[in-house]
Amino acid sequence: MSMEMKADGREPLWIAVYRGNEAIDRLVAASESHPVRTADGIQFTDSFGIHPARTEREYATPLTIEATVMTDSTNIGFIFAKGQIILNWDRREDLLRVKHPATGQAFNVPGLGFVPAGRWHHVEWIIAEDVMRLLVNGEERFALPGNYRGLKGKVGVHTGWRANLTVGSVSIREHLPASGVREGEPEADGSIRAVPGYHALPHASSFVGCLLGALRFYNRYVDEAVFAAGTGHSFHLRLGEDAGPEVQLDLVRGYGLDVTKRSGEEDAAEFVRSALAKGLPLFGKWAGEKQYRAIRSCNREGFRSEAPEAGIAAWSAAAGASDLELYAVRPAKEAEERERIIAVFRYAADVGASSAASAFGQWIAASSAPDAKPAELASAALNWSAKREDIVQLLRSVQVGQTGGNQAGLHEEAARLYEAARDKLREAAELAEASRKDAGGWRSRAAGCMEAARQAELEAARTLGRIAEALAGRKLLPGLVYQGDSCISHFNTLVGVARYYGIDASDSWIRGATGRPFLMAVHPEVNVHDHCLALPEHKMIELFAAGLGLELGSVQGDVRGEARLALLREAWDAARAAIDAGWAVFGRSVDQPGGEYALIVGYDQDGYYSHSWHGRAGSAIPWPQLGRGVCPCEPCTRRRNDWKREGPVKTPCRCQACRRLQATGPFLPPEEAGDIRLYWAKPGKPAEDHSVVSGALRLAVEFAAPDGPWVQPDLRTGAEAYDVWIRALEKGIVDGWYLGLYANAWRELRYHAGQFLSEAKERLAAMLPHSASAFDDAIRQAQKLNEIFTKLNEMFPWMQPFGPIPDKERRYAGAELLRKGRQAELDAIESYTRLLEHLEG
Repeated sequence: MSMEMKADGREPLWIAVYRGNEAIDRLVAASESHPVRTADGIQFTDSFGIHPARTEREYATPLTIEATVMTDSTNIGFIFAKGQIILNWDRREDLLRVKHPATGQAFNVPGLGFVPAGRWHHVEWIIAEDVMRLLVNGEERFALPGNYRGLKGKVGVHTGWRANLTVGSVSIREHLPASGVREGEPEADGSIRAVPGYHALPHASSFVGCLLGALRFYNRYVDEAVFAAGTGHSFHLRLGEDAGPEVQLDLVRGYGLDVTKRSGEEDAAEFVRSALAKGLPLFGKWAGEKQYRAIRSCNREGFRSEAPEAGIAAWSAAAGASDLELYAVRPAKEAEERERIIAVFRYAADVGASSAASAFGQWIAASSAPDAKPAELASAALNWSAKREDIVQLLRSVQVGQTGGNQAGLHEEAARLYEAARDKLREAAELAEASRKDAGGWRSRAAGCMEAARQAELEAARTLGRIAEALAGRKLLPGLVYQGDSCISHFNTLVGVARYYGIDASDSWIRGATGRPFLMAVHPEVNVHDHCLALPEHKMIELFAAGLGLELGSVQGDVRGEARLALLREAWDAARAAIDAGWAVFGRSVDQPGGEYALIVGYDQDGYYSHSWHGRAGSAIPWPQLGRGVCPCEPCTRRRNDWKREGPVKTPCRCQACRRLQATGPFLPPEEAGDIRLYWAKPGKPAEDHSVVSGALRLAVEFAAPDGPWVQPDLRTGAEAYDVWIRALEKGIVDGWYLGLYANAWRELRYHAGQFLSEAKERLAAMLPHSASAFDDAIRQAQKLNEIFTKLNEMFPWMQPFGPIPDKERRYAGAELLRKGRQAELDAIESYTRLLEHLEG
């Protein structure tokens, strides 16, 4: 078995992967995870879980992955295809973190992730064709039904949060598929089978049960009560037998299912054969039948179907095929939760309200008839009460933020009204069931319950209608996405803006255009977050916009009192106008604290919606919170609420703003909190390539000058920044956490500086043929700095522990590297100055 050598001639560390007693593969550790050979296997570490040990081969489902592993703290992770399993996940060791192998959809399962540190554990991850299971030391922790057929990928093991993970053994077994017949391929008798994995699920409505089976088949997971209500089924009421579907197919599409009904003139056999050949979930029923069934196969004789309770049955196509009602289900793009809410709330306010009013009236009329059938009436009332419970579950499942802060009271009121209708329906059913003991008196009391339920239902439907109309006022820019792999939020935000406008530029060109990859800076106190440095952010954003052909607008200011409130109102009006025009909006401290940047991707009457490190905001952030870094996600909200109990980090950031935060907490009145930096960009005319490069390098040269235009009391730049870091390392006052943070960022910055210059040389070769040697020198210096910072980052990887660095020799070695970096920085600035003469001469 061959093994590629590393650049330094050493063979990467690995352990054998077995199938039974046979070695079939190697699990190879990434060099970035600092692997070491142990007596029991290999041990490695990682900060973000991005350097897993991987197999050399790919494997296919169905398969079983087994491993013996031990962690000294957290994060025992496994990967396959798009899937992931993590035990002892980060700071929530009780959490089991799961990603679906087919879709990558993430699940957090509280209480099932903990395993003791410092002990060996046997982990077994079984991915069959229709279910995934996780066993830890022989105990099943988690199971997830779905469609896992045809998945392929390498198997990996990883850790994170600087844990040390030891892997003792790995075993992988691939299993035979359930059927040897390929999807859609006729068998020997000419029949075509449905794809394994699609089955109707038990439900009071067999139509809903068939759709729930299709959801699971396409690896979409929705609570069945929420799905029944969200597709309109629970709002649809009728007295007496009803074999209709009772769902709205346009609402079903919002959950990612595109349902096609066979039209009357289509041949039933051809519709079935075509759907089965395409591997689509298929179900239907004969006219006059009550139950929908999943169709499992067809041949010349007819169709075979399956129902959850009745099992397999045969249907003949020879007679009455034209009366067969058939549905095929394809996957579709799921709507956002908010759009689904709007659609079903509108349905409830319209069709649902009229359906309930009519059904309750029919029930009252039927109960007063001489030939009333109390048992049937009781059954109907119980059925309707169960549907009301589904609606309540739907309302309870919706994040309050999805309905906006101003709608939260209406949201709760609607749930209360449906609960009242549910309780009255149950009371009416009890009265009807007790009719034998009260031959006449039950009628009026039951009718009173029904009338009360009807009034509650109508008021609830009106309330949902009001919420839907309020929600429909939200404006979103769906293509505006925070993206990129940088550790610097500024870059990920600007890359998101560039990609939103479809600008064809590399990440390095976008980053380099800002000038940031060439800058070196430090706060005199050293232990300060990188995003708290007083960098020339506005200048960098101007360079970015000009270089990529964007016209920039902004509202900025660091003021207090009424002036700040007025500036907030100006920013709010500008942001809404920009979003209405379809322009990208972004800014500083939009949701993350300090100097972190993020996108504003939409707004409604309650505030704005951000997209940043923590994903897209699930709820609106009130506009007066701009500049305060109030991320609405659950962990950030918890930290803000518990800031005193949780306490500061061991070496808190020493900048003025963070010191104030440590003293007062995160809650300040809007007129006192933070500065405002809001930007919007719209398409314009891009600058010439030589102007882009010239602007970036001019900023680099000016920024490094000790008496340049960017000098500030709380900032040391260029060679002076290196002097501050060197002294701090030698004196032992630098916190390891901050040094790891900066070393990681410096490595990234200088890497993209070199890439930007290399791309610039290629772009400008025809225009400036005599500048090649100047470009080569500048590229060489940027690469030299990248090499120095890469070594520093290897010595002090992110994340280092908080607190002083105890290893004096390592501190002094780091200081020596920075001395080399200081000279390389001076040489780089000289090379940039010479290159500017070519560009601006």
